[in-house]
Amino acid sequence: MKLKNILIAASLSTSLLIGCGEKFLDVQPTDQVSTEAFFASEADHEKALVGVYGILSRDYYEWTYQPLNMLSDLMSDDSYAGGGAGGSDQIEWQLMGQFNLTAANNQTTQAWKKCYVAIQRANTLINNFNSDVFSQKEAADGMLGEATMLRAHFYYELARHYENIVIVDLAAGESEITQSPVDETYAYIAKDMLDAIELLPDSQEHGSGRLDKWGATAELAKMFVFYTGYYKKDALPVLDGQPITRTDMIGKLEDLFLNSGRMLEADYATLWGATGDWTNESLFEIPHADTGWDQWQTEKLGNMGCQMAGPRGYKVNKDNSNYLTGGWGFGIPSKELVNAYEAGDMRKDVTIISAEKLLDDAWRVNPDHESGNPKGLLEVGHAWTGYFTFKYTTHASITPATWEAMNFPQNYVYIRLADMYLTAAILYKQEGNQGKADEYVNLIRARAGLTAKSNVTMDDIYDERRVELAMEGHRYFDVLGRGLEYAKQELDITNYTVSKGPADDPKYTEVSGGVFGDDLRGELGVPAHFEVTFDVAKKGFWPIPQSELDQLGSLKQNAGY
Repeated sequence: MKLKNILIAASLSTSLLIGCGEKFLDVQPTDQVSTEAFFASEADHEKALVGVYGILSRDYYEWTYQPLNMLSDLMSDDSYAGGGAGGSDQIEWQLMGQFNLTAANNQTTQAWKKCYVAIQRANTLINNFNSDVFSQKEAADGMLGEATMLRAHFYYELARHYENIVIVDLAAGESEITQSPVDETYAYIAKDMLDAIELLPDSQEHGSGRLDKWGATAELAKMFVFYTGYYKKDALPVLDGQPITRTDMIGKLEDLFLNSGRMLEADYATLWGATGDWTNESLFEIPHADTGWDQWQTEKLGNMGCQMAGPRGYKVNKDNSNYLTGGWGFGIPSKELVNAYEAGDMRKDVTIISAEKLLDDAWRVNPDHESGNPKGLLEVGHAWTGYFTFKYTTHASITPATWEAMNFPQNYVYIRLADMYLTAAILYKQEGNQGKADEYVNLIRARAGLTAKSNVTMDDIYDERRVELAMEGHRYFDVLGRGLEYAKQELDITNYTVSKGPADDPKYTEVSGGVFGDDLRGELGVPAHFEVTFDVAKKGFWPIPQSELDQLGSLKQNAGY
């Protein structure tokens, strides 16, 4: 099954999407046909599995823009919400980035709903799975492993965003639905992940988008580091099993490094844009496709994050741009991230692009454009830093011919091999194995063109993760996973000084949406746009949606809300 192609077909036929109940926490799985009639063949099981996979690429869920990697980053110290100037564009993103969420926030409500719809679909498949209709046991095991791993993935998304979540019990009545204690939640998810690893194949068809055992191992490692770090534990509990120790997790990662067939790409730049899909480094990749759809739709398969991140009001089209086409200007890199790169780090220009470079390209293409405010070639936005992300964005080489917002075909790589080497470095450092920690950090630094380090500290490892994985949705959970005191120290921004550009060249000051004469090479806005106060009382998590509290009186709101 080539997942990207089948998802395109599935988006045109909602009969393939199993189990879409109206309630977020429907206890009993619902189907468009009865389970007895539906799960009668291997093909039926595959259709149901596509319904679960399909939620992964739905980052425009229920008419709500929510690429989860972008939302994670704007809560970190790497990114600001951005968007249009004036402070009213996607205000819920801004509130999230400033830790001022309420239980009525539509972003967090829809993220909760999306995850539970996916879990419901996975439960429908898992609880009605009929291995007797499969011609080969390996195929049945693999498909059941995929469904189990996807259920675990969506539960983990819920656990790390909301903490106090519901593990759906099919035997429970609605009045009995309660949130699980945190340790029980993680034990349940860990068991699912371990079960999936045993069932999943060592490899899948290249470019299929289907999970193998190594993708499941990788997410288990990420969950292990977050859980043990945030909750100050030595091991990850497993339902009805032995806890996973640090030594166990290192062994699983070494197995991945030795036997997965994954390898670091020689050129960091090939990981994004036209060459970034299905690289040798990918472990867990979410496909997106250009369906050619020419109107707004929520079942779309394009990468909404690309359109969200592209430079706002940029006046260069895909046929003559050296870099990007226009977008909406969200997910603005912070000055702190820009300054985090060492001199000579080849990752910086792959991760971040400056307004100066974009304007130089626009002037090359349009030397005789109509000048003067508001005829500028680039529109200033909220919390303007003079930079844009350059990983998931409006790359000219992949800009769709029709309805760009719906159709950017750039996949999102949730986990790649470099992440796992640096995860292993954390675990080795904690175990006191300095040599292996140094080895894996320097493996990543060498590709970036940097000199080796010796006796790396934990801060060194996390700094390396920051610049290696920047704007990929990992920084916030790296920070939060080191504890609330550390998060407060890292994420608070007070007494901010806005660093304006020199305004010594008029070609950088023709701005639409700002003040004529503002230099787009510097920061624009007031200090309050850049200041953040991490609310320790909320423990770093999102609120339980108010609609859920109203519907299920047995649920309790998270601390601080």
